[in-house]
Amino acid sequence: MSDDRKNPGSGAGWERLPRYTGGVLANPDYHHGEIPPARGVKCVQAVRANRNKEEADGTGTTYKHAPDLAYFHGRFYIQYLCNAVDEHEPGGFSVLASSEDGIHFTYRISFPPYRLPKAEIRDYKGLVHRFDGTEYGFMHQRMGFYKSQDGRMLLCGFYGWSPERWMTNWDNYGIGRVVRELYADGELGDIYFILPNDQAGWSRDQLNYPMYTECEDEGFVRACTQLLSDSLYVQQWAEENGDSYEGIRIKHPASGTYQAFCWYHITDQVVVGLWKHSLAAVSRDGGKTWGPVSFVPSLVMSGQKIWGQRISDEKFALVYDPTLETQHRWPMCVAVGEDGFDFGKLYLLHGHVPPMRYGGFWKDYGPQYVRGIQEGLSDPADMPDNSLYVTYSVNKEDIWLAKVPVPVTGETEHIGREIPADPDVFERWNLYRPAWSECRAKDTPFGTGLYLENREPCDCLVLKRMLKEEREKELWLTLYHCRPAGQGIYIELLDGRGHAAVQIILRAGSREDTKDGYLCRMNIRTTTELFYANLDTEKPCMLGLKADCTRYELMLTIRNEEGSETGKVRFLRAAEAIGSIEIRIGSGQGGPNLKDDPEKVQDMERGITEQQTDTASLYVMEAKEGDI
Repeated sequence: MSDDRKNPGSGAGWERLPRYTGGVLANPDYHHGEIPPARGVKCVQAVRANRNKEEADGTGTTYKHAPDLAYFHGRFYIQYLCNAVDEHEPGGFSVLASSEDGIHFTYRISFPPYRLPKAEIRDYKGLVHRFDGTEYGFMHQRMGFYKSQDGRMLLCGFYGWSPERWMTNWDNYGIGRVVRELYADGELGDIYFILPNDQAGWSRDQLNYPMYTECEDEGFVRACTQLLSDSLYVQQWAEENGDSYEGIRIKHPASGTYQAFCWYHITDQVVVGLWKHSLAAVSRDGGKTWGPVSFVPSLVMSGQKIWGQRISDEKFALVYDPTLETQHRWPMCVAVGEDGFDFGKLYLLHGHVPPMRYGGFWKDYGPQYVRGIQEGLSDPADMPDNSLYVTYSVNKEDIWLAKVPVPVTGETEHIGREIPADPDVFERWNLYRPAWSECRAKDTPFGTGLYLENREPCDCLVLKRMLKEEREKELWLTLYHCRPAGQGIYIELLDGRGHAAVQIILRAGSREDTKDGYLCRMNIRTTTELFYANLDTEKPCMLGLKADCTRYELMLTIRNEEGSETGKVRFLRAAEAIGSIEIRIGSGQGGPNLKDDPEKVQDMERGITEQQTDTASLYVMEAKEGDI
């Protein structure tokens, strides 16, 4: 999936174009960009790359990228492409992941490896390509789903090949677009070609699959015909099928390409089109004709894709990485607009970047290549809720799904006595959940708690609550059964830019450190000292955090039925106000920085194929702000 490292340039807009008006720019020195989070976002790792195929999606591939998303008959579907190691690697294929709850997924190959037939092909440039019948192509797709007027769901992909890894399979290196039906029960129909790449010289006689017109199912043929006549969906094929196909309304410039088209309707006739590299255009006739494709400087981005759509409250959302760093793609943010043209304040969606576990050609760091559920794929009445859902890859090796509550906001409030395990309360908490971790409601002898456990050796599990920013803040957490194990449990008070003013580290203590052997040691990381206290793990304990940003002091209280301990420490970092509390299992500090070169990454030697056995866990029973 080439990102075309060149910016195609700019053009003078002929009318109003979408723009970012919030003014605040992300700081790429930090994975979170110092951008405040959107409230209640849940980021879930749907696919974790692993050479041990039994611990992943059954493939053993470590290059996974370009996911696309649909919701169909009560299930989420994510289709993504796979290569063994590198981008543009022969033998690549596509996988379809499905889930009822958006957390636990099953997997199957949707478009298998494509063996190139023995043939001699002449492309439109006059170049002759000879294949001996032993070479393989790979998958490259900008879109994965299409729903027909009578409710049939088509699954799409594009087969291509490349003489060199650094050469894209666009235009003269494409084979053609394939399609198969996704049935309501999740089963898949036969594979057909819907559009061979005639620019590259491929014709029906040289294809491994029949044309869709040869299918005996008239409904399937009709659905494919509808897709071919849908100019907005077909515009997504521009890079691969090329300008010669009449369905491509927006032709490429003399040099370069318009990459990764997506769109949204403002009215029935007014359509906004978006591309990589800050490009946009507007149609006034429903997508039949378009104004110039123009450069929008306020939409800061590089080659990471942008996603735009109308959301359930009738506002509009743009999701993208607001950075010019094409190899360091973070943070992933959302901007919301009232009218589809002006988009205001940025909110953080995904602000954690773990280490890249596997090296590979053209792998870039961070959350990228975001796609939501395209218009027409899902009736809002059929969706599980009113949230904005997006999928994306991280480090081009893991696939994630994010749920963003609507309305999208960073607004916060004082919290009363909250039970995080309550589904309504949990909606207000943010979550970052790797596949090898748990976050679920679970009964205890003392009531239902929110159980957190992390078995991922290379990443962290994060539970976060946004707070009303104040210079003085008093919070109480009721915790139970804290098992820090080797990873440690971190509790942090953060300022509005995502920096920790206070960091409390729970680590396992020895029997000599404790009263009865069922305690853990608590360290508070500060500028000058470590404060040690005992936290009973067999009974609920209340942890009181009273922060004073005028004196940069924290008063810590540990209270249980036997009494309480209190101590005072200095802040780790000066903060103007406290804006959130974060509970994290795993340090989360091992990811890349701007000096790291993804092209030099070597496979990690440890912790990449097996879950950690010495796991950390705890229950969060209650949270409360203010005096008790």
